[in-house]
Amino acid sequence: MLEPDGKLRMVISNQPRSIGPIYKGQSFGYAGGSRPGIIFFNDEETENGGLTFTGQRMPDGRAQASSGFSFDQFNQDQVLYFQYSDNNGQRRIGFTIADRASVDIYDAIARRDTILRMPTGAARDSALRDWANPGGVPMFAPRVYLGRTTSRAAMIDLSDPNGKPRPRLMVDSLGTTSLEFLDAEGKVTARLPQR
Repeated sequence: MLEPDGKLRMVISNQPRSIGPIYKGQSFGYAGGSRPGIIFFNDEETENGGLTFTGQRMPDGRAQASSGFSFDQFNQDQVLYFQYSDNNGQRRIGFTIADRASVDIYDAIARRDTILRMPTGAARDSALRDWANPGGVPMFAPRVYLGRTTSRAAMIDLSDPNGKPRPRLMVDSLGTTSLEFLDAEGKVTARLPQR
């Protein structure tokens, strides 16, 4: 769907005709052909969310499926999303709220691609670490997760600004409830009920 001035507002497509990322009307990042569904665009013709889905039985009989409904930070990637993934019965279903660095996605991808063209080694590895943490802030950090894990537990994670879960409320597949407090390395520092 186009606005009267010809700018994209929404694209609905099958997989072969699906588009790659678009920033201010220009393709960037990676080619299309991988995400059937609906992609939304802001007033500047930059992608700002979408609804995508897949699902099939593989030749060996395993089932694989996924779907997602996401909303993007302005000139960045998704910060609010619902996701379902299924790998032959190993299902993860949830709702995530995330932080994204205040870095323009077009510039970030261009810088990443430049770094990836560097020879492998310590300098490239260091540049990639710096790229992933602009100004000491992670490019992406999940902050809230509410969902069902692949082990069939219902879980709420509240994470610190680095995306590390700190309190975790869970009801496991057997119905056992727990509240855990984790440190920045993921070690449980306190648990209720105590074991």
